[in-house]
Amino acid sequence: MAMTDAQVKAFEAVAGDSVVGHSTLWVGAVFTFLFLWAAWTLVTAYRGWANGSVSTAALGGAFVRLLLIILIAGAFLLR
Repeated sequence: MAMTDAQVKAFEAVAGDSVVGHSTLWVGAVFTFLFLWAAWTLVTAYRGWANGSVSTAALGGAFVRLLLIILIAGAFLLR
């Protein structure tokens, strides 16, 4: 749902910045969190695979699930 001109002007007056600027900030924060979480998950899964406690299929499954989560988040956030 789009904001009306009056809502945009009120937001900019109170926030001191544009709506697009705040949207970019929050989308960037979400993607930063997602990529850091994905890196942590993959490093942990790799360490388990290297130690022999995680199977190759589980490592591949973790990678595919993380990829799907990032793609779905991108589809919703980058419209």
